Amino acid sequence: MKEKDFEKMKVFEKEQEKERYTSSLLVVADVRNRKQNTVNLDKFKLLKSKHHDALFLFRFGGYYETYMDDATTAANVLGITLTRSTKQKEDDGSGLRMSVFPYFRLDEYLPKLIRAGHRIAICDSIY
Repeated sequence: MKEKDFEKMKVFEKEQEKERYTSSLLVVADVRNRKQNTVNLDKFKLLKSKHHDALFLFRFGGYYETYMDDATTAANVLGITLTRSTKQKEDDGSGLRMSVFPYFRLDEYLPKLIRAGHRIAICDSIY
């Protein structure tokens, strides 16, 4: 293979990688209940019903949080802890499943989630 062809192939691979990341991301804003300092589950469920194939990451201060089935998936893929909230409940009455990681780990964790085949929705509050 000629060096010129090899360079073209590298550029093509980078473009494909960029396209895969771009098509795997969705950005949403303002899903927090500001008074209670918790995620608004009604908004989460509405967003999830519209984008059922996306795994939602909610930015809250210095952390990203995931909930319900998304939390279980994120915990398994990323190797992070799955916890349950004592403040909020799931439909079956059990504590809300959550997994949390620091915002500065997003650069490491986002590619892992995308490589595992997940479409990601990043949700941030706008104040």
